[in-house]
Amino acid sequence: YQRDLCETLQAIFEGRLINKDTGEPYKNLMINLPPRHGKSYTLTLFVQWCMGKKNDTRVISVSYNDILANYLATGFGGTITGIGCSMGIIDDPIKNDQEAFNDRVLDEQWSWYTDTFLSRIEEGGMQIIVMTRWSTKDLCGRLLASEDGGDWFVFCRRACLDEGERRMLCPDLLSWKSYMKKRRLTSAEIADANYQQEPVDIKGKLYSEFR
Repeated sequence: YQRDLCETLQAIFEGRLINKDTGEPYKNLMINLPPRHGKSYTLTLFVQWCMGKKNDTRVISVSYNDILANYLATGFGGTITGIGCSMGIIDDPIKNDQEAFNDRVLDEQWSWYTDTFLSRIEEGGMQIIVMTRWSTKDLCGRLLASEDGGDWFVFCRRACLDEGERRMLCPDLLSWKSYMKKRRLTSAEIADANYQQEPVDIKGKLYSEFR
């Protein structure tokens, strides 16, 4: 899966990841992976690689809090006024289940994304959102449900690929034994969100929809 992820990142940067519906290259990428499976680390290396390939690449990464040459890192909701980028990265905006259940937090994140972050993406720029899926109202869920949902390429992998065969995405990072131990100590909803990319608010619903 790491090779697949790196090839996907390289393909979108080089304009080779084509949207079959439009015939145009994708500019937007969602990465949904379990915890501790190298999401942020891989993106760190990817950004360095991009700058090496094209040294005028300008990156805003919503994650940390330092300014480097052509690289701005800030916290989610932080100030990015007056700065543009050719690549905007959002890394895990939801940190825990308390935020995932909090409509106010999710609404604030969505407002900051639409009102602030989007205005910093230059014409033809890329967006990359990296997160564990928590809620249908999280950033990924709202984007996919929007009119522009088809503009996003989704790279999604579950930690457990097959429970019957005890087949894991990467046993070296998370073995079947460790996975089951974590599931026993964690509520089913949180475990499914963290490791299987199944939003918390989908589980246990009495009704799927109302007329």
